[in-house]
Amino acid sequence: VPIMAAHLFCFYFGILADDTPPVGLAAYAAAAIAKSPPIPTGIQGFLYDIRTAMIAFMFIFNHDLILHNINSWGLAILIFLTACIGNFAFGYSAQFLGLENKYIMYVVGSVIFGFIYFNQVRRRKNESQMAPA
Repeated sequence: VPIMAAHLFCFYFGILADDTPPVGLAAYAAAAIAKSPPIPTGIQGFLYDIRTAMIAFMFIFNHDLILHNINSWGLAILIFLTACIGNFAFGYSAQFLGLENKYIMYVVGSVIFGFIYFNQVRRRKNESQMAPA
């Protein structure tokens, strides 16, 4: 993992700690201003900030996001746009479903996990068949 990606991972999780329970100082302050219970306010704030957690992992699993060894403007713009679209889609789905439909998210997550897992198994099988013996 490039050192910049590791630093950005820690940076984004540091930002996330300010808004999530049980620390959640920003959530407690917002709850006091809104005169609402602090823990549900923190949980709702976390649903809004779930995209920040995703960004941290995006830097670790896709090093191209830090634009290291990217020498083309077109490729840099493509990387930026696809990361934005994926992040917006993930954040929207987390906020849209919310806590009322959390069990639906378990099913959706399991289906996505299964699709990715079987796709990787198929890819690995094809790569091993194509490799010279």
